[in-house]
Amino acid sequence: MATYRMTPADRRVRAEQLRRARMSRVSPYRRRSTETAQNTAQNTAQNTAQNTAQNTVRSRKVDEEEVSTVERIGATAADVGIQLGGGFVKSLEGIVDAGASLIGAIGGLFSDDFEDGVKDFIEYDITGNAMLNPAYEAGTKHSYLYDSKAGQIAQNVIGAVGGMLPAVGVAFIPGVGVPLSQKLAMATIMTSASGNAMEEAYADGAGYVEGMVYGAASGAVEGVTEKLTGGFTKNVIGKGFLDDLIGAGTRGVAKTGVKRVALNVAEEAAEEALATGVNPLLKSIYKGADAFNVPNYWGEIGESALVGGLTAAAYGGTVGHFTHNAGKDADIRDSKDAIESVQKRQRELWVKDKLSDENDAQLRVAMEGNLKNIETTLEKADAKQRAKLIKQHGLQEIVDENGKLREGIADDLLHAPRVNAAADVNPDGEDSSSTSRTPVTPFDRRYVSPELWNKGEQVRTELDEINTD
Repeated sequence: MATYRMTPADRRVRAEQLRRARMSRVSPYRRRSTETAQNTAQNTAQNTAQNTAQNTVRSRKVDEEEVSTVERIGATAADVGIQLGGGFVKSLEGIVDAGASLIGAIGGLFSDDFEDGVKDFIEYDITGNAMLNPAYEAGTKHSYLYDSKAGQIAQNVIGAVGGMLPAVGVAFIPGVGVPLSQKLAMATIMTSASGNAMEEAYADGAGYVEGMVYGAASGAVEGVTEKLTGGFTKNVIGKGFLDDLIGAGTRGVAKTGVKRVALNVAEEAAEEALATGVNPLLKSIYKGADAFNVPNYWGEIGESALVGGLTAAAYGGTVGHFTHNAGKDADIRDSKDAIESVQKRQRELWVKDKLSDENDAQLRVAMEGNLKNIETTLEKADAKQRAKLIKQHGLQEIVDENGKLREGIADDLLHAPRVNAAADVNPDGEDSSSTSRTPVTPFDRRYVSPELWNKGEQVRTELDEINTD
């Protein structure tokens, strides 16, 4: 989950940088590129940041004396709302900036001034200057969240949750199928990250093409890291690349309840840490070797991991709760995903003729464990909620109306063992009428080849469709 981490003080420094950069240009659109101008801007920014920090401390002392507790509580509540809204608007701004960059690139083929104008537009922090800064001056500066590092981290978490809202909205557009909606949601996340990265690069002095490349690379990294694991946003962007490996672990049984929440938090923290860790490499696109001079590199990675983990938890308990992605629903969903992974693994082993008794037994244990997860989750639900969950997840063939597993369901889902219905003979042709029948599984080369079984499945499906009609 991408986060918008600029504090009001940071935004005022950014605004001062932009103002001075525009004043130093040769023409309204043409940027100076001399090292002297860059050094002056950097020194000015540093001085401005120091003065701003000092003024903020002084103003805080005055504010604490003049503002009542009730007013500060109100300011904190307003701050939460404005940070949430700011994250939402910033996400949309990133999408607009990404689109504008393409227009500027095309127009730049015919006019340098047009390209510079688009660059100015992208560089300008609309969300900060038109929304967050005015709100700060109007009263949210009295918020308790500005008093500590923990409070500022909370602001970042709230903003990050807000930043997910456009993708959530796209994922649940009425009439759009799930696969397409998830692709659109991922495109929304990547495009927004790309546009916001361009804004950062241009404010940092990048050229037009360099900024676009940096933005595209940042969007790609955001997409890859988000898709490493589905986490709390699995119903928004789909399963992650590592979900089958991590979610069910080596035993193949999905984690549920508190363990699932903890896993999702850890996954999101790792994703954010990875994205922050590679950022200097991406910045080298326009800053060269200077990009690797990060004084607090590991501190930034640690903070990103913390914000990412807290954001995942906050999202799962708020937005995720209202998009059927929390609690019992998530436990059942993850267990069903693990069941599909078990079935997939069984078929892969069978096709390769590697479905031994040992790994077949391991797959059975995993199947039974995931089925038990579903049964336990349904038992904890009341009758109304249980019926809703059974219908929502299509569990009618797996459990009865009370949530109890149907007899033999593990065998049915594994397609094994089954009794040879063709004749009471064993594979060697000997009469087996006086002994128990040999268990037969479709995934067994002694009785049928994978190719023949697949053809049989296709024929049975076609016959079922004919009979249904």
